[in-house]
Amino acid sequence: RPFLVLADALTRRGIAVLRYDDRDFGRQDEVFMATSADLAEDALAAVTFLRSRPEIAPGKIGLAGHSEGGLIAPMLASREKGIAFIVLLAGPGLRGDRILKLQSLAALKHSGLDAAAVEKEGATLEKIYQIIQSEPENDTANSKLEAMLRENLASVDDEQREQALAMFQGRVQMLLTPWFRYFISYDPRPALTKVSCPVLAVIGEKDFQVPPRENLPAIESALKEGGNRDFLVKELPGLNHLLQPCETGMIDEYSAIETTISPDALKLIGDWLAARTAK
Repeated sequence: RPFLVLADALTRRGIAVLRYDDRDFGRQDEVFMATSADLAEDALAAVTFLRSRPEIAPGKIGLAGHSEGGLIAPMLASREKGIAFIVLLAGPGLRGDRILKLQSLAALKHSGLDAAAVEKEGATLEKIYQIIQSEPENDTANSKLEAMLRENLASVDDEQREQALAMFQGRVQMLLTPWFRYFISYDPRPALTKVSCPVLAVIGEKDFQVPPRENLPAIESALKEGGNRDFLVKELPGLNHLLQPCETGMIDEYSAIETTISPDALKLIGDWLAARTAK
């Protein structure tokens, strides 16, 4: 729904919008095979389609991506010189493993877990990512992950250990997908240094999935390093990952918030785009 509202707001300002689902959207098995690089090719296909439309100005076509889409947009813009602008909505500036670790630890702190337990979980996550990144064969990676977990559970009783192992095996299928393997190893900063078109990057102050304090400076630093002179990097007060006004920013709050997307965010995005498409 946030993207419907955003598309409507932009269309009302004379900015045409093409929206489409990711190729894996709606899969019941939740096994995501397409990587972010694959999805960048889909975005290029969308751009190519728009260029064929007589009612679209081919020199004013840009990309707006949310979350992972905010990683894909600079990936494409860094090599496709015809992209007129990119808008990164809660897009990451850090490598995927760091993003996921920050997410997990924020959720654990919010749940009330003590600092020592949070630190221990952080160390476990780093080991999991290191095994996945260093072992390309799924069977071997699975064996190493199970061995690591058994070692971590050495002090608990047999019943608890087997329950934990069963739960973990339910997650392994996702952890070893092409999407996950690619995501945890991809660093968006090299692509950002090669983006020469105008860039708008916004993240909500209370976004725990892509925390602004770690990600916005990384995005800004990469753009500056690449010599980009037309960009705005901004933290939006009081907003969550979906750019909604919120209390905590946690996922369980999203559906309870009446505002689909902040009017202030809509105005900022619309004003910035209007200034770059009106020329």
